[in-house]
Amino acid sequence: MLWRLLDAAAAGKKPSAEAVRAAVEADPVAAARPFAAPEGWAPTEGALVRLRPGLDEKKGLRAGEVAAVTRAHSDGEHFVVKRLRDGKPEGDLMFGIPAADLVHGFDGMLPAAAALALGTSDDAARALVEATPADAVGADGRTPLHHAAAFARSAALARRLLAFEPAWAKRADAGGKSAFELLPSTASEEQATVLFEACGPRPVWVMLDPATFACSAAEARAAFEADPDAAARPF
Repeated sequence: MLWRLLDAAAAGKKPSAEAVRAAVEADPVAAARPFAAPEGWAPTEGALVRLRPGLDEKKGLRAGEVAAVTRAHSDGEHFVVKRLRDGKPEGDLMFGIPAADLVHGFDGMLPAAAALALGTSDDAARALVEATPADAVGADGRTPLHHAAAFARSAALARRLLAFEPAWAKRADAGGKSAFELLPSTASEEQATVLFEACGPRPVWVMLDPATFACSAAEARAAFEADPDAAARPF
């Protein structure tokens, strides 16, 4: 029932917090059960996808980002995708990503992570997070705070997640990244401030990556205080 609600959210029918709570009550362990793609799944137009594990970037799509397939190339083996923002495909098209490099967008994800990716309301997302064991993570090792940052969810939601589980601020994902390191360039200053105060400064070269949120003077100073040799270390 829970994944059916999220499947409907992918089609634009966002569930209420009450509907989420009812689904969790009907199946209490569902919130801790990762999604498994059906056997034989393959990308098609309209499908939600991510890069396969072990691939950091392809044609502009980064590891962990969820995208929607907008069309298939004539060979049927390469696809054009757009990143998902606020639950909708937005931004630049990324062309020619091979089917072999794509997996189902929810594969290995917990329901809470999918809800955050799909732009469900803060209340609905929080209801799912609170129904999930605090130490439960998907295949990528990311906490709900990681996903809230990666999908540029509101600063208010980030504060609520930190209040629920403060330890997430210092937790690294399977790639060794904090939640703050996943914050995209499209995020707000308020979102960045909340994560900076909770997680501390990002590594210098992460701060300078144009795909991530631009660093503030305060973060830059804190980063160089934490790693004084960084300024003299080439990329």
